[in-house]
Amino acid sequence: MPAMPEGAVDAYPLTPMQQGILYHVLAEPGGGRYVQQVACELTGDLDAEAFRRAWQATVDRHEVLRSAFYWEGLSEPLQVVHAAAEPEWTVLDHRDLDDAERARALARFREADLARGIDLGRAPLMRCALLRTDADRHLFLWTHHHIVLDGPSFTLVLTEVLDRYSSADRYRERPVPPFRDHVAQVRATDRDAALAFWRSRLAEVDAPTAIPGLRRSTDRSAPAAETHHALEPGLAARLDAFGRRQRLGAATLAAAAWARAVGLLAGTTDVVFGMTMGGRPVGIPDAESMVGLFINTVPVRVRLRSAGVSPEWLAEVQDELLAVRDVEQTPLVDAQGCAGVPRGVPLFESLLLVQSYADDPPRGRAGITLEVVGSEPPRTGYPVTMMVVPGEGWRIRLVHDTASLDQDGARRLLDAFAWALGTLPDGPDAPTSCPAVRDVVRVQAAGTFTVTAMADTVEFWLRTLGTAMTVGFGRYGHLHQELLEPGGPLARAAYRLLFVRPEDLAPPDEPDALTSAVDDLATMIGGLDTGLSLVVLCPPADDAPYRDGVPRLRERLGAVPRVDVADAMDLCRPYGVDRVHDPAAARAGHVPYTPEFLAALATGALRRVLAAADPGPAALVLDGDGLLWDGAAAEDATAADAGSPGRAVVRAATAWRAAGRPVALAARGARADVERALARFCPALDPGELAVVRVGWDPVSTAVGAVAAELGLPEEELIYLTADPVNWADVRSNRTRVWSTLVRSSAFVDHLWTLDLAPAGWPAGGARGAG
Repeated sequence: MPAMPEGAVDAYPLTPMQQGILYHVLAEPGGGRYVQQVACELTGDLDAEAFRRAWQATVDRHEVLRSAFYWEGLSEPLQVVHAAAEPEWTVLDHRDLDDAERARALARFREADLARGIDLGRAPLMRCALLRTDADRHLFLWTHHHIVLDGPSFTLVLTEVLDRYSSADRYRERPVPPFRDHVAQVRATDRDAALAFWRSRLAEVDAPTAIPGLRRSTDRSAPAAETHHALEPGLAARLDAFGRRQRLGAATLAAAAWARAVGLLAGTTDVVFGMTMGGRPVGIPDAESMVGLFINTVPVRVRLRSAGVSPEWLAEVQDELLAVRDVEQTPLVDAQGCAGVPRGVPLFESLLLVQSYADDPPRGRAGITLEVVGSEPPRTGYPVTMMVVPGEGWRIRLVHDTASLDQDGARRLLDAFAWALGTLPDGPDAPTSCPAVRDVVRVQAAGTFTVTAMADTVEFWLRTLGTAMTVGFGRYGHLHQELLEPGGPLARAAYRLLFVRPEDLAPPDEPDALTSAVDDLATMIGGLDTGLSLVVLCPPADDAPYRDGVPRLRERLGAVPRVDVADAMDLCRPYGVDRVHDPAAARAGHVPYTPEFLAALATGALRRVLAAADPGPAALVLDGDGLLWDGAAAEDATAADAGSPGRAVVRAATAWRAAGRPVALAARGARADVERALARFCPALDPGELAVVRVGWDPVSTAVGAVAAELGLPEEELIYLTADPVNWADVRSNRTRVWSTLVRSSAFVDHLWTLDLAPAGWPAGGARGAG
């Protein structure tokens, strides 16, 4: 190690949790993810200087509060203890401001304070601000870094400060064990035994548990948001009594409920989530007086049972948590390395934190009262963090990354968790249908070949879009069995994607067998009395023997209620797939098609389902110039060339009208010129058959607003297509709720998912709520 920094008295390695925090801080410089700002209201005759001395004495006593972190040029990072460290103090007086000005000033100060972040290389990793708001009232801000303090330590520090303030002359200071004792204890654990444990739990886990509505995001600047809930007093008391009767701890109840909520939402019986474990060190004298970061995050895997909540299952959950406690200080990177998830993919995307300590410091001391009045939502590095405070009320706090999960998705998770907690005492009679799950669309895919090869593409789109949808995939060769299973995934799904390859149904030299197989398949699909089915006809390796059979498939299956039949090549058309069949199919586990074809097929099929499950805008509004015809004005219009968007737009508009969806025109120009251009170049869009025509010399945003009013639709139900950047900017600026889209090419229109329509064989409104 290089020479110790000036003033340093000790140095030692980091705990696993500290290593993880440092990794995230270095990967996201300036992100402020682990900077915590706590606001406390102090009421009474405060001696500001004595309060400051109490803080300094507390920092002097605990070496972790005098530590900084060093990593450059070192084989491993170190935390270095300094002999002395003085927190930065800011003192301001806002008594001369009125209430509104004071509130704005305090908000600006807090925002600027958070934006500063904290330099990990400069001790102490904290600062204080005392803002006087009235004669006997102060707002105290304590900003510190999570790398040195966990929740229980936060309470211990505040309690000690108040004790010192109230009895400075009488305060009895006892020696505190150094934090290095805890670090040494952690590093002495048996790593080989821990890795063997995690391999036994995680080797089969190859993907994180998918949370419906969660989208992939690299936006680290998006703020965190939080949603709160408290169980009704009677329900909370019932849950506590149930835990005592069954001898189940609060952590077990919370873990079981979280696994059940996520499993029901995700449509899986195998749930993996992160859990914050650890408390005061065991075996170190006076450990209860130590402060620092003693917790660690580890994965927890829970397998659900189909029937209610049995005592045996809850005992299994508790036993698993007890087993995890023996290896709770394993670095998360080691645990993840024991799983089957690919490198770069997280093992879990939700974190459960069950508070096992009193979070409120003593309020009254020496003529003042202290009340914690606010803190920033913690940024844990995970898209979803469920924080639980057991006891009276069972307070629940869900913190989520707003770039990864919207408010509706957060509320759905919170409601599902509250429901799961409240139904635990019902035991085996606990309901298996959660109201919050009704908003999640269930899709099940199956086929006559291995359809799981499309799972990665589907998962990519669901995460990219943040759609509240789950898609399950059946096993190869089990299509008919799954169709006949009354309570199986296909029967329970709101939407079914059934991929059928003719040669999988019958040999090519037995046409009668193919006819019989088609009839049997149609009968089985027709026997599913809920949900909607999209049957995708996939191309055979040799088309000739099945040339007559494929029309039979289309005709017979198309006559089945709630079924739409699609040609796989039509679904793939926008993506220009060149190679369809994989020459190595015989060696590729019953996957007869190329990866690019399967990716295009999965995308096209998912678009069909999304068009029904989430129909998007209700009305299509078109511009004219440069979109439906080439030219800057209708009087100079010429036919759109092959690369222009006109032909694709007309094709989409014609499909919308055929589906009974309104199509309108909102354009600038002389009406006679526009109608003449429509008649010459877009005869399929007769102005007399359009829902609304608004043409004139007013700004096009005015025309679009008039279209919405005449159709009686809110503006968010309109999508406006234009090829003119000026018109696009006008609508985008002045009709902010309209989906204003700048179209550049015909290919762009083919890739515009908001123009997709639900299959004609499915009823209006789709199958939302089914399954």
